[in-house]
Amino acid sequence: MLRSEEVYVVGSYGVAFWIVGEVPAPGETLLGSGFAFGNGGKGSNQAIGAARLGARCSLLAGVGADKFGLEALELWRVEGVDCSAVRQTSETPTMAGIIILDTAGENRIITDPGANARLTTTDVEPSQPPGRARASYSHSSRSQSRRRPARLPSARRGD
Repeated sequence: MLRSEEVYVVGSYGVAFWIVGEVPAPGETLLGSGFAFGNGGKGSNQAIGAARLGARCSLLAGVGADKFGLEALELWRVEGVDCSAVRQTSETPTMAGIIILDTAGENRIITDPGANARLTTTDVEPSQPPGRARASYSHSSRSQSRRRPARLPSARRGD
């Protein structure tokens, strides 16, 4: 257990929609099966995992002021993740991804980074007051992002 550990995750949250089937050609419609959707995002998953192991975990991510953003905030509250640094915006939706998994097990993924793309270096600066990014108070931090690393130079980057 990580009861004495404090973890700060700079990452993402998104909702994933997936279906099993072949990738259609341009203009083609195909039938698939196994449609499902759920919570995702590497940062969110890391924060939930750390909290489940007993760490005091905080998350910095971006979500929209939409159904999926509200569900994310509730998910983190239930899982015990401090989401006070999460940025919620009505200007951009929550990240969404569409995954097509073919019968051979290969996937094709397209995402819209949504509100995650609105995070900037000022969101992770340790000089921010409490209630903003609180990286300076953390013993451990983890960053997970598909964006170019130069966008978040002051965050410690992970693989």
